[in-house]
Amino acid sequence: MSPKKTNAKRKPDRAALQAQRLANLALGRGRPKGVPNKVTREIKSFATEVLNSPVYVASLWYRIKKRTLPAPVEVLFYYYAFGKPKERLEVSVEKSLAQLVAEAASLSAEDAAAQLKALPPPAPPEDVIDVPADEDPLP
Repeated sequence: MSPKKTNAKRKPDRAALQAQRLANLALGRGRPKGVPNKVTREIKSFATEVLNSPVYVASLWYRIKKRTLPAPVEVLFYYYAFGKPKERLEVSVEKSLAQLVAEAASLSAEDAAAQLKALPPPAPPEDVIDVPADEDPLP
């Protein structure tokens, strides 16, 4: 009688896994996929520890009330501790790419120039200050 064969996969032992990791490192393959490097682990641990400390929370409240908190530093700290949220951009298109290409191909250079000239000029940014040419902008 022959022993029964099973399709169940056996888990490799810890020694075999460690030997494979060392072999990968020796061959220059680096650390396994998904494992953060040492610096990443350390900065995340540090940032989490600081953000959760009562001293930091008290200091944060003080700086928020006094309006002296540098926002970029605070945001970066939260990214380090909790990760940056995914940014999404939704785009809606009325025409397909093929339709747009067909329209562009059917236009002559004169028609395209006329359409561009018909567009309104872009509005200047709100934070730009007009300074007359005869005035020196710096005191």
